[in-house]
Parts: sequence; C-alpha cells; structure tokens
Amino acid sequence: MRSCAAAPNDALKRARDILDSLARLPLPEATRQALDDTDQAWQALKANLDERLDLGSLSRADAAAELALARAEALTGSLQALGHTPLARVVNLCGRQRMRAQRVVKLGLFDRLGVAWQVDSSHRSAGHAAEAAALVAAFGTTLAELAAL
Repeated sequence: MRSCAAAPNDALKRARDILDSLARLPLPEATRQALDDTDQAWQALKANLDERLDLGSLSRADAAAELALARAEALTGSLQALGHTPLARVVNLCGRQRMRAQRVVKLGLFDRLGVAWQVDSSHRSAGHAAEAAALVAAFGTTLAELAAL
C-alpha cells in the first residue's frame, strides 16, 4: 500500500506528464498559448511547493495555485472547444467538481490556521465562508447540468 506522503508527488508527476503530453500535440495558436500560460503558472506553483511551507509561504503557494487553476481552466476550455464531443464536457465538469470540493476543504483549513487568502485579512472568515458558499452553490448547479447531460 502506498503512503499518503507519496500522493502529492504522484499528483505533481501526473500533472507534469499531462502538460508534456499536450505540448507534443499539434494545437492551434490560441490553445498553444493557453498551454504555455498554464505551464508557466504550474512552474511557479511548483517552485512555491518546493519551499518549506509556513503560514507566509502557504499564502504565496495558495496565490500561485489560484493562478495555476485559472490558467488550467482557460486551457481546458480551449481544449474542450477543439473536441466536439459531450464526453469532454462531462470530464471537465467532473474535474471542476473535484476541485470545488477540495477548495471548500482548503478554505476551512485556511480559516482554522488563520491563513489570509486575500489582501485584507481582517475579513478572512467572512471571505472564506462566502467563497465556500459560492463553491457549494456552483457544485449544485453543476450536478444539475451533469444530470441533464
């Protein structure tokens, strides 16, 4: 049985493998740019994760992760537009659901640790709660969309 400590390394390797595989594909220029942007954000995130994490570096890593997520969303949207199959949409929606669930857990953890996720940390708890509520609402909307598909 694999240890829990191996899971993050496996995920990092899998993400790198996916980006490398996509780089070998003949992609339109806009999708290629989205891939390059995602790769740059991924490298910045990886550099943050290689640091010893404390509350300050955790906030920086979270900001890098948010940028990487936004860039990955743009890339998946571009890739989804290239494929004309509903299966790609279902896979992307399911991936977003997993990310939403993970972000809700992260917000709870950050709130518990007192880690600011925004510049104005005086509204941290209210901000975490509001973002978590929005994520849960989006999760419900996407469940309905998946059921319709």
